[in-house]
Amino acid sequence: MTIARITTFAFSGIEAMPVEVEVQLAPGIPAFLIVGPVRS
Repeated sequence: MTIARITTFAFSGIEAMPVEVEVQLAPGIPAFLIVGPVRS
């Protein structure tokens, strides 16, 4: 199992918001999960 973590940003209007992305590579059925608080 391989895990990678990067810090990047996403735009919210004209503001840049910091985002941490974590990826896990493992054998098995492909899956995509988004986890985290939703800010409005």
